[in-house]
Amino acid sequence: MRSALVIYCFFLAVEAGLAWAVSGNPFLAAAMTCGLLTYAAVWKARGPWGEIVRALTAGLIAVAGPLYYKAFMLPTMLCFIALPHLLAATQCFWEIALGNDPAQQNQRMRTVVFTVAFYAAMGLVFLLLRGEETRVSRWVTGPLAILVLLAALPAWDLARVARLKSGRARAAPRSVLVRRIILLLAVLGMVAAVFTGVLPAAAEKLCAVSPHWRAKVDTPEKPRPHPPQPPPPSNGSATRPGMDSSAMTGRHQLPQKSNLQSLGIPQLHVRIKDKTTATRMANGTVYVRSHTLDAWKDDAGAWESSIAGGQWLADAADGAADGQITLKEPPLPPVEHTVFLDNADGYSLPALQGICAYRLPNVFAVPGDLFQMQATGNISYEAVSAPAVWDQFPDPAKLRAGRTGNPAQTKTPDSPALSSLIYGEAILRPNNKAKLSTRISGIRQWFKENIRYSTVMAGHESLPALDNFLAGERKGYCDFYASAACLMLRFSEVPTRVAYGYAGHDYDEAAGVFTFTDDSAHAWTEIFLENYGWTVCDFTPPENLGSLKGTPPAKPEFKENAYEPVQPKKPDAAPDKEPDEFPVTSRWNDMVEKALAMKPMELTKEAVKWFALLCIAALLLRWLWKKGVKAKGDEEDAFAADEHQPPYFAEFLRVFCEAGCPRAGGSTPREYFTTLNSRGLAGPEFAPMISYHYHCRYADAGRDGDQEAAWLTLARETGERLQQSRSQS
Repeated sequence: MRSALVIYCFFLAVEAGLAWAVSGNPFLAAAMTCGLLTYAAVWKARGPWGEIVRALTAGLIAVAGPLYYKAFMLPTMLCFIALPHLLAATQCFWEIALGNDPAQQNQRMRTVVFTVAFYAAMGLVFLLLRGEETRVSRWVTGPLAILVLLAALPAWDLARVARLKSGRARAAPRSVLVRRIILLLAVLGMVAAVFTGVLPAAAEKLCAVSPHWRAKVDTPEKPRPHPPQPPPPSNGSATRPGMDSSAMTGRHQLPQKSNLQSLGIPQLHVRIKDKTTATRMANGTVYVRSHTLDAWKDDAGAWESSIAGGQWLADAADGAADGQITLKEPPLPPVEHTVFLDNADGYSLPALQGICAYRLPNVFAVPGDLFQMQATGNISYEAVSAPAVWDQFPDPAKLRAGRTGNPAQTKTPDSPALSSLIYGEAILRPNNKAKLSTRISGIRQWFKENIRYSTVMAGHESLPALDNFLAGERKGYCDFYASAACLMLRFSEVPTRVAYGYAGHDYDEAAGVFTFTDDSAHAWTEIFLENYGWTVCDFTPPENLGSLKGTPPAKPEFKENAYEPVQPKKPDAAPDKEPDEFPVTSRWNDMVEKALAMKPMELTKEAVKWFALLCIAALLLRWLWKKGVKAKGDEEDAFAADEHQPPYFAEFLRVFCEAGCPRAGGSTPREYFTTLNSRGLAGPEFAPMISYHYHCRYADAGRDGDQEAAWLTLARETGERLQQSRSQS
């Protein structure tokens, strides 16, 4: 059973890894590990406690899995597929602890557990071959499916009910294995029908129980991107401002060198509903945020997102069908505005910093305040934000840093150069006891005295990009100011992250819109404050915002009719088609719609084809069933003939087989002796041997070597006597 334990633990690892690749978190891996460790801790109890722990562990995973994954189809299915493998693995633990003692095992329950675990492995093969949208490529899932299928076949033999006291699994004939593989292929077809029809419908009903479960952990079907600018050259230099591909990839690389040139291409316009608020905001800097990144990779000099995945949010996800997707309650006075986005690619929905709500039919929320929607081209949409800017608070000295619960946002970077710079030049106090406002002003003062703003950087061959900014050339633009300040504040345990978007104050009072072009692209630091949440703390000198070379003098013209508005759902109107929350369900629906759209003749041909395939499959299953019933009888006869017996009983069987009376398949030793006695071949002298054989083999009685040797001699003498009788006759 140790081999079976290794195989079923392999199944659990594959299922947990696939769930992790889909959802971006190790919940299933942790749950299965805890289940196995808990059962291993109590396996020597040799009582009902082990079975109770196993049942409770499986029950908790069965309930917690769908709740944790919010009924998202693939990880929820993996939870249920992993359950029988967990039970089979714990059954192996139990049998190893009991020393494979059949007298203390529930053979029928063991058969059910391992049989269900085997067919669960077939479900896992189906999921791997289907090619779900995961972070694992098809070049990995394809060979992995074959590996799982190959591991399932020996697991089937290793887990069979042992009919001998030793518990050894006998090898099945090759013909039986071939028929079994053919049967498995037919079963895979039925499993595919269940996974594409029954389970999606069950998941839909499960989600209907609670509106909270309507938010699915899923990856949206992103449209073909239309980046507003080409990717940076491969030599690591930046030549044009504007949003890069980090909203699509979740990664932003600091350029080694740069020579930014602006073309004045419009990126978006923002219209604030309240004109008084718009006039007030025009006197300062307006920040439009696209997305944020919070995990710094010092070895690569790049920012990444610490959390992967996301979830669909619909109008009713906040509990009220009011035509608005509420993300959070505004900590400051809300600002209602309309965003006119040029050349949208579906990867980002920029809005004023501090987004609180979107008036959209649905959005896909990604950790880091990144919101996406399947809409491209020139679009417009409404949003509500509560902008929080450090310099606009009346008394920043009273503000304090809060806690986010995300370790990546307070993790001190592993950079000896940055550490020696901070403490060597006394940028921050080593004891971190100063007020937050003092720390921020200290960093700003150091930047003012030591760093020069420049969009042209030659780079340094021996220094990374950030080290070149701080200790080499000591010049750079907003990207470097934001990154350096973000990491510096983390040395004093202030939660920070880098935000990307646009900043400016170009306000057209006649049209009532703020215009942001490619030279308005900006990166800034955000800090997490108590009572206010993420707040803009910009360390780039304000006089350098939008001061790029090559800005054309002509001001871009705003045409509102050039944008297609994305309207939210009306509460009293019939709901539109919801986003594809379940890829399996959507594909099934597409197949049904395609079938209904066929012409009668085409539909008839398809129906005849599928009916013929079903008939062939039914005939194949019927043939396999009959062959299996016959093979079972042949297998039992072969097992009776090949069964390992003690020497005295083996000689007893050989002697009377040569005498013309072999043991019939399935007959017990006592029945066989009765048959021999009735034919006058075996006398009553063999009766004690039969009783002894039963006591030793099935009642764990001690064996007597002298007695067995005497019966061996008796069997041989009887054989010689019978042979002489046959020769005389």
